[in-house]
Amino acid sequence: MEDTITVLAEEQFADVEPRNSDLTFSYNCKRLCTVSSNTAFWRFIMSEPEMAGLGAAESEVLNIVWELKEATVQQIWAKLPPGRAIASATVQTMLRRLRDKGFVKSRVAGKAHVFSPAIKRERVISKSVGDLVGRFFGGDAVPLVLHLAKSRRIDLEDLKRLQDLLKDNPPKAEK
Repeated sequence: MEDTITVLAEEQFADVEPRNSDLTFSYNCKRLCTVSSNTAFWRFIMSEPEMAGLGAAESEVLNIVWELKEATVQQIWAKLPPGRAIASATVQTMLRRLRDKGFVKSRVAGKAHVFSPAIKRERVISKSVGDLVGRFFGGDAVPLVLHLAKSRRIDLEDLKRLQDLLKDNPPKAEK
C-alpha cells in the first residue's frame, strides 16, 4: 500500500524515519516527490513540476515578458496593444499569478518589481501544443496540421519550412 502525504509549505526534511521504503507525495502544490529509503533517512528526489495552464490574457502578458526579457509592471502594461482596455493593476495581478505558477520570476529594484521569464518560450509552446494535440486530436498531430492547411493557416513558405525540417530531422521508425 502506498502512503500519500500532502505538504502545504516548503519544509526541510532531514533525519526523517521512514515508515515504508518508498513513498510518493505532493510538494508545494504542483510537484511530485518520491521518497526513498536510504539507511535510516529518506532521500528526496524532486521531479519537474507540472506546468500550470495559461489563460489568454496571461499568455499575452507572458509574451511581452519574453519579448522585453526584463521589465516592470508599467513597462509591460505600456507594451499592450493600443486599445487594450486593461488597468496596470490587472497586469500586476496577472504577473503575480504568472510568478506563482512558475512562468516568471521577480526581483525588487527600488520601489518597483522587475519581472523576467522563469521558463523558456519553447517549453511552454511544446507543452501547450502537446496538450492541444492530446485533448482534441487523440495525440496525433497530423489532423492538426491538416486542419491548419485546410483553413489556409499554412502557406507555401510554411510547407517548404516543414519539408526542410523533416528532411533534417527524419521521423523515428515505429517499433
